[in-house]
Amino acid sequence: MFNLKVEPRVVKNQSNNSLRKAGMIPAVYYHKGEQSQSLKVSMVEIKKAMASHEAVIQLSNNKMVIIKEVQRNPVSSKIEHVSFQGVVAGEKFHKTVPVVCIHEPGCAWQKAGMLLSQTLNQVEIETTPENVPEHIVIDVSELDKGVHLRLKDITPPKGVKFTEDGDLSVAHVAYPHVEEPSTVET
Repeated sequence: MFNLKVEPRVVKNQSNNSLRKAGMIPAVYYHKGEQSQSLKVSMVEIKKAMASHEAVIQLSNNKMVIIKEVQRNPVSSKIEHVSFQGVVAGEKFHKTVPVVCIHEPGCAWQKAGMLLSQTLNQVEIETTPENVPEHIVIDVSELDKGVHLRLKDITPPKGVKFTEDGDLSVAHVAYPHVEEPSTVET
């Protein structure tokens, strides 16, 4: 579990822009039944926390959290705000995690010249802090042309439940579409 130092943030005393210029990011902590808390966190430290790929983070104020949302500047992509959702050991919560498709090199569909089309890049799950996966790994080596792998066809990891529609397509393979050259009459 990644440990992240946070400090209380007094909303009225310091603007968010001056916080960012000082290398800090405004953040908020919330958890059902508790009052939300305005926080600030070092830009360097939040980047380390995100790079650690730890699903659950221990804040210096003794709160166990997940990063629920990261707001970025649409032009520079710099982090502008972070939302932390409090979690409790053994208590279920919802989280969106990436979907990663893997396959054996030279599997049948690759040998036939087909390409993989991954149609689901992330999925919402219900889990507990002890069981949060970094991502959902799906082996697509055995896919056949015309068959869509659906979410209901995948066995989630232990302690994880998919909360989205089971009929969602995750991936399929197909031959690449080749356009015929157009003939131009002169």
